[in-house]
Amino acid sequence: MVITFQSDQQKSVYKRVARLMIGLFGDHCTAAQHTSTFAVEVGSAEVEVMILPWHDDALVLVRATVVSGARVDEALLEHLLRLNMQHDFGAFALAENNDIVFKHGIMGANLDENELRMSVWGVMRAADDHDDEIKSTWGGKRAIDVNPNVRVTSGSDRIDGDFSDETEAIHIDELTKIGV
Repeated sequence: MVITFQSDQQKSVYKRVARLMIGLFGDHCTAAQHTSTFAVEVGSAEVEVMILPWHDDALVLVRATVVSGARVDEALLEHLLRLNMQHDFGAFALAENNDIVFKHGIMGANLDENELRMSVWGVMRAADDHDDEIKSTWGGKRAIDVNPNVRVTSGSDRIDGDFSDETEAIHIDELTKIGV
């Protein structure tokens, strides 16, 4: 139950994102035990917030699976490209397994609360706004169809202190102590 970081910057951004996610989403936020990933669920969408190493910084990748198992054809791809024009940030994409995702990336070094909130809500809204339409036309399953119990709650405590562990990993029991 250890998260291993590839850089001090990734670890630092992870700590900041942990505090922000708890402050913004409370019990609607969960933390993965082995990866630098958080999840938030609202409506029929589940959003993942991943903190990834990126050169001298860390990338905060906010992503939601819109539909899994849809029939991928030319009409769907054209539809997704046209939908991309309706969004000011973020984009629809096909994942390796042909899941339809909506994602948005933010650099972590200067990430602030408003940026993270707007990214998570923007991705969540895009997924929730378009999943029913895509499912009804091209089939597949929404996040809530794949896992009807998608919401797993965590403690609602806010982070009062800070992480004192200076090792390359943060143990999940340390995260539990601070309410992640």
